[in-house]
Amino acid sequence: AHGEKGRNPSLKTQLACMPEDSAAVMECAGRIERHRTELLEAGRAGLRPASDGAQDARSALLAHCAFEEAAGEWAEAALVLEQSGELNDRVRASVCWEKDHQYGEAVRALGPLAARKDIQLRMAELREQAGDPAGAAAIYEHLERWQDACRTFEAAEQYSRAADCLIKTEGRDAYLQSQRYADLLVRGGRVGELVKLLIAHLAQDGGNHLV
Repeated sequence: AHGEKGRNPSLKTQLACMPEDSAAVMECAGRIERHRTELLEAGRAGLRPASDGAQDARSALLAHCAFEEAAGEWAEAALVLEQSGELNDRVRASVCWEKDHQYGEAVRALGPLAARKDIQLRMAELREQAGDPAGAAAIYEHLERWQDACRTFEAAEQYSRAADCLIKTEGRDAYLQSQRYADLLVRGGRVGELVKLLIAHLAQDGGNHLV
């Protein structure tokens, strides 16, 4: 029997004692990744026959999905869910794609559900996260979510459309003395329209207020 000093240190202990950029750490990381890959392959091999021959194919697919999710393999989980044919599973697949930071795939997965307003809103949010403010703004505008549409049109440098969405929240009169509305019109190349609106507003107000 060996004492405490004779025991082999754990992998965690070994790694903690090594410089982060050392060759030994890289070698250990490589071994861990190879071992992980082998485990994933073995797990998938055990699940696939059930997916092919089970009477309840969806249950088998969900079991396979749960395995991929537990492993943090979000893209694989999404692909499995898309095979089920169930619309609700499409929503889950989209969430998995999002967790994998593949926002374009997250939008694509929701395609068959695009007629639903809640799904349209989700697609707008995903497009915004993916760096497509113009695409998100068009959907927000369609859904009459004017504040969101204004914000994303402005982010997309579509200032004229941002101004149009801004005034729909409370009406044009509420924003005639708003610096933001004026800025959007100017940046959108609508200076002449802004001047006319201000003149008309001042005339209507008896000239008592200036912007």
